[in-house]
Amino acid sequence: MKFFAKSMFVALGLGAVLFGCSPDNVNPTGDSKEKSVAGAFDDVHQVLDTICKYSDSVFFRSPNGSFRVDKCVGAGGTAIACTMAQPKWGSFVMYNGYTTNTSTPVHWLNVDFGLAGGWMCDFNNWLFTTNNSISMDPNTNLPSVGTDWSSVVYNPYRNQWKVSILVADLPSPSFDMSCRLSVLRLRLNGTPNENFRTTVWAINPDFANPAKPASNSNSEYVIRYEPFGCLEQVAPPRLDSTCATLTVGAPALASCATISADTTGAGITYAWSTGATTQTISVCPTATTTYTVTISAANHPVVIKTIKVYYRNISCQAGNSPKHKVWVCHYPPGNPNNPQDICIDWSGVPAHVARFRAPGANPNQGHDSGCEIGKCGSNPCQ
Repeated sequence: MKFFAKSMFVALGLGAVLFGCSPDNVNPTGDSKEKSVAGAFDDVHQVLDTICKYSDSVFFRSPNGSFRVDKCVGAGGTAIACTMAQPKWGSFVMYNGYTTNTSTPVHWLNVDFGLAGGWMCDFNNWLFTTNNSISMDPNTNLPSVGTDWSSVVYNPYRNQWKVSILVADLPSPSFDMSCRLSVLRLRLNGTPNENFRTTVWAINPDFANPAKPASNSNSEYVIRYEPFGCLEQVAPPRLDSTCATLTVGAPALASCATISADTTGAGITYAWSTGATTQTISVCPTATTTYTVTISAANHPVVIKTIKVYYRNISCQAGNSPKHKVWVCHYPPGNPNNPQDICIDWSGVPAHVARFRAPGANPNQGHDSGCEIGKCGSNPCQ
């Protein structure tokens, strides 16, 4: 499972690709009744020269199911139930794009966080991982936070912040993400007021919305996102076509044909119009049928191949089965320019077509002048 699991501090220490941008900093000014807030962000995060895609806002929800702040300030700094409508706890937006100040554009995912006014975050957990791999705690129905989750303690506390991640370090072509925050209010002296501490989770409103299948996930606590590489030149899939023939009309002939994608290699996947996902499939049509296979490498279609299977019944005998008389296109020995359609018993076919002779048969059993089963010109794949 590919995931982004290092601590923010470790990542920064190693010069890795995850950056937390400086937040609104809340510091005492010397006047206990006033506090100063530093500039919204500094320039540590990746400022994208080209933005390819934005997600909808993803909002946070408290344990009691409220998307809006439900703790207001009471006497002595206590937390009381709010009597008036409050703003939402907060949200984040994901978007991806490129910095282009290098010879090759660099593809980034940015996540912008923001909380309601007066609320601060001092701890954040998140996980980016492959689709449907975030496990849930059966007792709480919340994501199971494990050692593969990233975590960071914020000091100074943050009301707004950003995270930047290289898209190349994320699962492709899409990923799942879960996030929880520990949020609180500050006292006038800048210290945390634990009466207000609340854990909030990011919620995906479209996790089961059939109208938005790209956002569907296995839980409302799991957000799915597929970055769009708008500066990456991806070649369109190559189109290919071929044909095959299914010949029936005698008990010795098979009623199914084997067709193949004819492409192999590491990371190659197949998607047939029948729903099959193997390189080779068996098909049993009762009429001429066209099949399609999309051949992908690294989740990108590289070849779309169509295979037309011609259904050909070579029986020339009326009545019920078993039928033993079949059409043969006969080339008279020494006279190949005079092909003839002949109706013969199946037992006579080996004398005309060598591949139907029994192993070890007399090689001089037939005339081998190029005869073939079926009427002359009836096999378009020849």
